[in-house]
Amino acid sequence: MVYRAAWEFDTKGPSLQTFNWFVRAKLAMGSALQRVSDNAKIACGMHSLFQNQELERMIRDAATGPIMPPNSDASANMVGLLTMGLNPMEAPSLRAEEPEEEPALSGAPVQS
Repeated sequence: MVYRAAWEFDTKGPSLQTFNWFVRAKLAMGSALQRVSDNAKIACGMHSLFQNQELERMIRDAATGPIMPPNSDASANMVGLLTMGLNPMEAPSLRAEEPEEEPALSGAPVQS
């Protein structure tokens, strides 16, 4: 899937289809790395968590992968929208809304 995302970018350049493959690859690789690191912790025991072991860094990276932007939830949302043929930038749940401006206060003192 990573190769497909790279191929899409190399042949077609930046587009919604390329972004779709990028997000799919990130979601799939994040899930796979988490499963592999969980199994490695079981197989290697506590020794795998020592900082002088390369496995410790890999386990830490796999644990933080799902929260790195775009996080797993946002990636899954975008994959769903793109699969349905929708543009994620036009989706109501992902669109950035401009905050409403509050009315300016007048300089006159309030009398009671």
